[in-house]
Order: sequence, then C-alpha cells, then structure tokens
Amino acid sequence: MTNAREEYLLKQLRGKDYRLAFKAIAELRNSSERSLASIVSGYKAKDEQRAFQYLVARIVLEKGVGGLAEKWHELPSPEWRENLMSEIRQFLDLWAEESLIDLLINALNDADLRVCRRGVTALRECLEELSVKEEREARKTESGQRFLAGKERLQSWVTPQRRARIAQTVTRALEQHSENPWALTWPSWYIELLGYTANKTDESAIAVLSGLRRFAGEPYKVSYQRLDPSNLPWPEKLLSERKGVIPTLRIAHHPTGLLDISVLDTALKRISDREP
Repeated sequence: MTNAREEYLLKQLRGKDYRLAFKAIAELRNSSERSLASIVSGYKAKDEQRAFQYLVARIVLEKGVGGLAEKWHELPSPEWRENLMSEIRQFLDLWAEESLIDLLINALNDADLRVCRRGVTALRECLEELSVKEEREARKTESGQRFLAGKERLQSWVTPQRRARIAQTVTRALEQHSENPWALTWPSWYIELLGYTANKTDESAIAVLSGLRRFAGEPYKVSYQRLDPSNLPWPEKLLSERKGVIPTLRIAHHPTGLLDISVLDTALKRISDREP
C-alpha cells in the first residue's frame, strides 16, 4: 500500500461518513506500516461517532479482526455496534479472515437485539446455499467467480464447533420469542440460519422450529382483478401510455402475516439431513 493511499484512508477515517470510515479501517489493516495504530491514537475525537471509529481502528490495526472479536462486548453504544456490523455485512470480502466468523458470532450474542439481528443477516449471508442456476450464472463472470471463491472460503471457516455455537444462540433466541417470533423483526432469517447450522441430533432446534408451525402458512394471498381497457385505473393507465401495452388483469399480493411455511420446512429438512 502506498503512502498516498494510507493518507487517503486515514482521511476517510477522520471524516463524517462512518460508512467510508469503517471501509477504510478494513483496508488499513492490510498495511505494512506498523505505526498506524499510534498515529490513530493521537487523533482527538470531535464527537461520539469519531470516538467509536478511532477505537475500532486502534483495535483492528493492533490486533486485526481477531482483536475486534475479543473486544466486541467492550465496545460502547449499541447504535454504533449495529452500524459497524451492518457495514461489515455489506463488505464481508474486505474483512475476510478466519476470526471474522468469531466476530459475527459475538455480534449474534450481543446484549442488544438490534446488533444480534445484524449478526444473523451476516452469518446467513456467509452460509446461504446458492441454487444450481445462481451458481452457474455467477461462474460466467470474473466478479462472480471471486464472489463464489470468497463464499467458499468463509464457509470453510465455519467449523463444526462454530456451527454448534451459532445453532445454540439462534435456538435460544427463537425459544425466548416463541410466542411472538415477529419481535425478532426477521424471524425467517433466524429460521434459515438455524437450518444452516443445527444437525439431526439438535432436539431443541427441531422442537422450537416445529413449535413455530402454528404461526406458519403462505406468506401472501394472490388476488386477480379483470380490468376494463376503456376505463383503466391510474397506475395501469400510466403504464399503458408509457409502454404502449394495454393491461387486462391486475395481480396483487397481500401479506398474510404468517411465517413462510416453505422456509420452515426447508430448514427442518436441512437439519434432518445433516449429520452431527
């Protein structure tokens, strides 16, 4: 990394845009310059946001992502922990090293539910299984091939021990909200993540998912309405004028408020197929 690049990234770190700052930290950790941590230590924070950015930068520059995993529960402000986890999730490739999985697991076990949800989304993204069609399409481009290679590397770091820790945490969260799974905001993602981590001997995981069947069904109802081409409603009329196509049928999807039964069944199937 050139000196000019380091200076640019340090400027981003000192800036008001926390997204750019967190992204800069991820790149700065690859620098060979050992004095960067002491340079950041000399910065005077103008506000709470900058104080958090500098703290994260010092930890990462001194001890890498593993250091951030160790110190996760000492980081202040649930709001900023959530923001940091959100940005890490969007740029997993920039933070990729084995200890990243431990960091995500620690976020999953955070004292604040908002942060836990971000840990769920990040781990789900790491473990999500692509369809044959999605994988085939990804292999057609260089960027897609890099994505697949990065995903494979992340998944290789999710050891059986880490997988068990994730499953235990997600099971506990679903048990605590068994009467109101929507309190988790994205219950289907918790269910998917449990499907990717639990195995056929995890009786608690199977029981909690089976108990959610009473809340599950088709997530949407579909309705159909015939349209009069001579008296189209405003949205369809506008579409007709723009596209030159006269719609004759309106299709609407109405949320039912139910958990998606297909997601639940798929998770249980994965668990029943996975050996301990």
